Amino acid sequence: MELQTLKSEDLSKRGQRRIRRGLFEAFLDACKTQGPKTKIVTDGDGRVFTYADLRQAAFALSAPLRKMTEPDETVGILLPTGAGAVIALLSVHAAGRTPAMLNFSAGIKNLKAASATAPLKTVITARKFIDIAGLASLMVELSEVVNIVYLEDMREAIGVSGKIRAVMGPIFPALFVPRPDPDDTAIVLFTSGTEGNPKGVVLTHANILANIEQIEEHVQLQKGDIFFNPLPTFHCYGLTAGTLWPIFSGFHVVLHPSPLQTKTIAKRIFKTRSTVLFATDTFLQQYMRASADGGLSSLRIAVCGAERVREETRKTAEQRFSFEVLEGYGVTECAPVLAANQPGDIRAGTIGKMLPGIETRLEPVEGLEDAGRLWVRGAEHYERLYFARSARQSCSLTRRLARYR
Repeated sequence: MELQTLKSEDLSKRGQRRIRRGLFEAFLDACKTQGPKTKIVTDGDGRVFTYADLRQAAFALSAPLRKMTEPDETVGILLPTGAGAVIALLSVHAAGRTPAMLNFSAGIKNLKAASATAPLKTVITARKFIDIAGLASLMVELSEVVNIVYLEDMREAIGVSGKIRAVMGPIFPALFVPRPDPDDTAIVLFTSGTEGNPKGVVLTHANILANIEQIEEHVQLQKGDIFFNPLPTFHCYGLTAGTLWPIFSGFHVVLHPSPLQTKTIAKRIFKTRSTVLFATDTFLQQYMRASADGGLSSLRIAVCGAERVREETRKTAEQRFSFEVLEGYGVTECAPVLAANQPGDIRAGTIGKMLPGIETRLEPVEGLEDAGRLWVRGAEHYERLYFARSARQSCSLTRRLARYR
């Protein structure tokens, strides 16, 4: 097989410009563009947050965070998907620190390994979450290696400096907001640890913002679309596509703390009139089974990743609820989306076209026919080069891409 080099469509000039920012700057720009009073997040308990609410909380909490951590320190966030996780992430950036998203379901061994890998001195969580999730004993063990800080205590410690930052930060951001280089580390994520200890994945501001721009130019949205995201923010799909994309682009997002609450999620999708759902094939099947006919009829599209979408899933979605199921592929190291189907352009068994700005190179692998090792490079070279980790993975992905072409 001959070496193949492919390049998808370039990002628009607007998209290229928007990449060269820090994440917190991108959030402030969205707040200014959409309007501070715009309602942007609905939390798991139904509370609605405006851009101003998120901005004020982030600036205020950055004050005690600056006192309890060191400049450029990596700070762990151990929270479920929700407004609390968004505020914690933004406050860490507002304080000039780097967030590391921790998988609270990974077990104490993997959490300690992740803490050592980052490395972490401080982990932010919430007492309410720990109580509901029954993680008190895990926190006791984790506190042996890191300092556990609770959002409830941070609110009590805001003080005068925090109030000043909350009021003056939005007015004079240049005086209060760090200006990181777009190629500086923005977020640290961790792989599942199925092949040993979790591996740290370092993503820059440009990595994440490039992927958001790529997704937005690839999947056409409609004015008034409402996102529903039950996927964890410690996973790059739930973080970049399911949380940061809508917030930075001005689309209201309904956040849910766990993808496992199938009946509750089906009811919330109906109640909130959500139009874009993030899920996996398995979870989407469960949500559809838990919903009465027409119960998910507000949905326009469901975007599925992490596993192959079965044809029966698409048929059920179309016949019972009249929405399309898009399948995408990505890896954490690529921030994460590489390719995805598009509304009105879906072919069974494929993962669609590469996102704008993605370069690919397919190299032969001895012993494999009509397949190869796939290399990718992201928009304007800001995403890290990714090497398919096994011949099986490379072969599977390559064949599915080839069928689409």
